[in-house]
Amino acid sequence: MLILILNPESFNTEALMLSKVVPGRILNKPALRNEGEQARSTAARHALIYMVLKLYDVEPQKLGIAYDEYGKPYFIELPDIHFSISHCKGLSALTLDCVKVGLDAENIRPFSLKAAKRVCSMRELQLIESSLEPERDFFRLWALKESYIKAFEEMSCPFREIEFGFAAGQPKSFFTNAEFGLCEALDGYVIACCRQVAAAEGNRGEGYYEHVCSV
Repeated sequence: MLILILNPESFNTEALMLSKVVPGRILNKPALRNEGEQARSTAARHALIYMVLKLYDVEPQKLGIAYDEYGKPYFIELPDIHFSISHCKGLSALTLDCVKVGLDAENIRPFSLKAAKRVCSMRELQLIESSLEPERDFFRLWALKESYIKAFEEMSCPFREIEFGFAAGQPKSFFTNAEFGLCEALDGYVIACCRQVAAAEGNRGEGYYEHVCSV
């Protein structure tokens, strides 16, 4: 499930009425570096907890969130519920699943070739250089790479070795333990998700999020 929150900076978290049933220590994340980032994170966190309470038979007191050594959040008492949160200016996104999952949301914006050379393989650079929409394709690649790292916590893996291509607009990769999806339903944004699958299933990224994109 993918949930997108437009303009999270002005999102009314009180409308979800979570404070009446969920302890404040669960709802409130430690302060982040600026108000916009704090608001985007708070909106995503409240939406996450709201959806878990709606979809699962879970006591609110069991929704405590902790962070592993890489900074990835998880539910302390609910190891079978996996989630990932990402946000950028004007958008918060989250996904829930029963397997490892990683999500990244990016504003499409200008980028430098120097930055692209640091994170893209030669084939990816050729793809960007020949693209009619180089900014979009660069951030497609960036978001896909980030989603894989978030899902599997491959912090030591160089970005250039996490390689992607596209076929009919859908992501293609050499990973056999993951499937990937792109959501581009919102103008100016790219949202990528990586989801763990059994090795035998391979990469089934085609249309992964076509039926669950929601705003």
